[in-house]
Amino acid sequence: MKAQWLSSIEEMEQFRGEWTALWNSCPQATPFQSPEWLIPWTRHVFAGGEIRVGTICEGGRLVGLAPFFVYGTDRRFLAFLGAGISEYGDVIALPGYERRCAELALGAFGPEIGLDLTEIPAWSGVLTGKEERCSVCPVLKLPVRDDLVDGIVDPKLRIDLRRARNRLEKQHEFEFTALSVEGGMPELFRLHAARWAVSGEPGVLKGLESFHCEAARQLAARGLLRLYGLRVDGVLAAIIYGFA
Repeated sequence: MKAQWLSSIEEMEQFRGEWTALWNSCPQATPFQSPEWLIPWTRHVFAGGEIRVGTICEGGRLVGLAPFFVYGTDRRFLAFLGAGISEYGDVIALPGYERRCAELALGAFGPEIGLDLTEIPAWSGVLTGKEERCSVCPVLKLPVRDDLVDGIVDPKLRIDLRRARNRLEKQHEFEFTALSVEGGMPELFRLHAARWAVSGEPGVLKGLESFHCEAARQLAARGLLRLYGLRVDGVLAAIIYGFA
């Protein structure tokens, strides 16, 4: 096994096809390790440093990818591309290669470079057992059939949802609709800003609009985006922006 390193957005773009094929072959990979998320992040959010994306091959076959960057001057640190706004940061690898790819990638950096790796999923090959707990990530595994959902949702939540829907039905007409990126993202930004303005805060999307629009377009093209709106009396009142 050996690693070669990409050091620019242009090289990342050129490698997109191989990256996508690897991502598709990794059952644990999330949208936050995909080129559709990390290339726009690097283009719009990256605040400087050295791009260090390791492509790990064995016998000419791509088996892993390590999306890192190095930042700092007096003290230098290694971090995941996507840091700060991604749910997960990780090295992606074919099943059975997770630990070896992580060790090879991290081993390319000397002890003088510190590790600033956060939001690592619990299954990651990067983990050594010395980490501290970070954010809580709730998980609800959905059943295959819609009629079985009630059996896994908390009873109080089911009651609250039913009451909310009944109140809405008594006073208004409403419908759920799928939204396009072009039409839905500006409305998402508008509703998000209005919600946070009540607290006198800008919200987490402020200043990141160009990144989210590019990432959303690319994720939609891959079939990974889920953008839905709730219209109440014909007015768009709420949006959910998620990935599958």
